[in-house]
Amino acid sequence: MPNRSLHIPILNSLRGIAALSVCFYHFVCTTTDYITDKTTLDVFHFGAKGVQVFFIISGIVIPLSMIKINYKLNQFPKFILKRFTRIEPPYIAVVILGIVYLVVRNYVPSANNVDLTPSIRDVFLHIGYLVPFF
Repeated sequence: MPNRSLHIPILNSLRGIAALSVCFYHFVCTTTDYITDKTTLDVFHFGAKGVQVFFIISGIVIPLSMIKINYKLNQFPKFILKRFTRIEPPYIAVVILGIVYLVVRNYVPSANNVDLTPSIRDVFLHIGYLVPFF
């Protein structure tokens, strides 16, 4: 079999755009009363669809990369470990940054008088990827 590249450069760009659209959706549409312009909220609301787009593209990219390396089922533990070590540390860092932000904003004089400090339960639900279920 000839050495053919299964890399499709546009897919990385599309995944990046999808991820950014989700970030912008959260920054613009889920913050309370920071942005109130209806047109702006409507435009950024489409960013919520970025999650589905990201997963669809990942559903293409992951099998292609597995085909490229001639993946076998006995390589599954190594595959999962590599994905875990690539995804989990940034996720934990973002959870920590989010907690720090929510605690620090309580001390900003111009912030709303709403305490958004997450509870220990909330932190554990995030770390366990259980938020949608509770």
